[in-house]
Amino acid sequence: MTDPAKYDQTETLKSGQKVRIRAIHPDDKGRILDAFRHLEPESIYTRFFQNKKTLTDAALTHLCFFGACSAKLYVAGMPISTERP
Repeated sequence: MTDPAKYDQTETLKSGQKVRIRAIHPDDKGRILDAFRHLEPESIYTRFFQNKKTLTDAALTHLCFFGACSAKLYVAGMPISTERP
């Protein structure tokens, strides 16, 4: 069985768009915070079950470090880039 913390696959959506799905890494903190800043308030509430204006450093650390340790958090990105962090 593949180690979930090392999961890294490219999938193709019905539209033909390719997306990369991989386990979250500790160095994703900046990308997670940037994505959060572009969410609508309704989307934030749906994801976090509460209203949030920003993600604290503690919340980012929990998502990126503990998520990576437990291998329960994955990120998907598009468009596909040749760079692999």
